[in-house]
Amino acid sequence: MRRIWRLAAVLMLTAFSLLLAPQSACACSCALSSEPEFTNNADLIFVGVVTAIDKPFGIGGGGELKVDFVVEDVSKGDSAGHLTLLTASDGAACGYDFKVGHRFKVYANDGHTGLCSGNQLLGSAPEVPVDKPFPVGLVAVGGGVLVAGLIAFALHRRRAL
Repeated sequence: MRRIWRLAAVLMLTAFSLLLAPQSACACSCALSSEPEFTNNADLIFVGVVTAIDKPFGIGGGGELKVDFVVEDVSKGDSAGHLTLLTASDGAACGYDFKVGHRFKVYANDGHTGLCSGNQLLGSAPEVPVDKPFPVGLVAVGGGVLVAGLIAFALHRRRAL
């Protein structure tokens, strides 16, 4: 009986620790520092409100985020309505920390932006409707706990017979 519960506990802890596994770290170093440099290096400059952020699976991160914007004003380039840009998932990898429901001045190049691009937070934008993200991480952890519990129950029932 104890063996089954130990096995179930180990399975649950292993599943949960995989979601929290640290990713490799790298330092972000920005070479650009002034408004003219940001403007010259960007192919798209706009003011927009973040409506959704699509994060990669897992709490540890890694990879790129897809950030959806409602474009309000374009200073350089061609864009209207809705736009999706990519940025690294954390600041250590030069990703920009966008917040849903906030207005930003964004400098982008080839569909990417980041910490070194010169982006600026302009404030909150409560008048723009935002998308509510699906809680993928919560569902994954809950599913893992449910599966581990079912395995433990099946093993317990098997032993009891």
